[in-house]
Amino acid sequence: MNRREVAWVVGNRISWLRFSHVLHIALLRPPTPSTPTNPRQQILFVYHSLVYPISSSSTILILLHLIATVDSFICRHFDDSCLFNILYTHIPVAMDFLEAMEIQVGLAVAVLAVVATATYFYSLKKTKVGSIDPENFKEFKLVKRTQLSHNVARFRFALPTPTSVLGLPIGQHISCRGKDSQGEEVIKPYTPTTLDIDVGYFELVIKMYPQGRMSHHFRETREGDYLPVRGPKGRFRYQPGQVRAFGMLAGGSGITPMFQVARAILENPKDTTQVHLIYANVTYDDILLKEEIDGLATNYPDSFHVYYVLNQPPEEWTGGVGYVSKEMIQTHCPAPASDIKILRCGPPPMNKAMAGHLDAVGYSSEMQFQF
Repeated sequence: MNRREVAWVVGNRISWLRFSHVLHIALLRPPTPSTPTNPRQQILFVYHSLVYPISSSSTILILLHLIATVDSFICRHFDDSCLFNILYTHIPVAMDFLEAMEIQVGLAVAVLAVVATATYFYSLKKTKVGSIDPENFKEFKLVKRTQLSHNVARFRFALPTPTSVLGLPIGQHISCRGKDSQGEEVIKPYTPTTLDIDVGYFELVIKMYPQGRMSHHFRETREGDYLPVRGPKGRFRYQPGQVRAFGMLAGGSGITPMFQVARAILENPKDTTQVHLIYANVTYDDILLKEEIDGLATNYPDSFHVYYVLNQPPEEWTGGVGYVSKEMIQTHCPAPASDIKILRCGPPPMNKAMAGHLDAVGYSSEMQFQF
């Protein structure tokens, strides 16, 4: 079997390997004599130098199998990273050396480079640190603004590198600094809807009120602008298995810390905590993150339950109507027990009313937490 036949068979056998097209080209075409001038040519040059000299079909198959195995490991542990990106990022020195010396590198060097790169990235993953500082403001660039309704938008901010994490513990928030309509400085807490598994960026879903001082700042913020952020902040601490079940009482933009906690629980396969959410708003259009919340209910029907309440519901509304009542809490939240906790976050009048309802139903102070 010649190299052309090997490349064809292997390429079809391991079609899942995302950079197999690069290896096909490397095996079917001799090294390019000219100096590579773009990223693709640089990658191909290195592959030509590493793979093409190997004449044994069995050796090529072994090399491809090893690279495929390591690439699969990297992609499982490093999100969007794959071997194609890793090689482009970390072997320009090797490329220059190969070009200058015009030598042929064998199987041992190729395998060593792959394994060393995987080990390097694994060590980076284990030592990731957050991008925010609890004492000092750091600026983050707005890279995408998505208008969700007339007064609600999703803001995506870039972190320092594509693999950076925000470093925000579950249930905590950040302080954002801006200027109001009078040009005076204002600082307000917000809870990102993203988690640290979302690398390279964080997102805020903001409802902009007509008279809100920080709302003015976000209304005026455009892509390319920078937002000063400090954190983490907050008293809430969560560990998987901390309680058997959470009841959540949210109103308006108070849904963001609830969504963050719920998502962290549900997307952790080792966390069996039940989540029961009551989410209150004035109108249907006021419901934030409805698509994402409904997605959690669909994907985790045995662990996540949501009950919407509207003060001014549309016709044919099947959810709750009016204000959240004691009866709604008794029906849709876990009953008082030492291994449950009720979280609440909403406008001050709602928080006060919910505290009274919870006391009346029999939830002790240890069973309650207000964001």
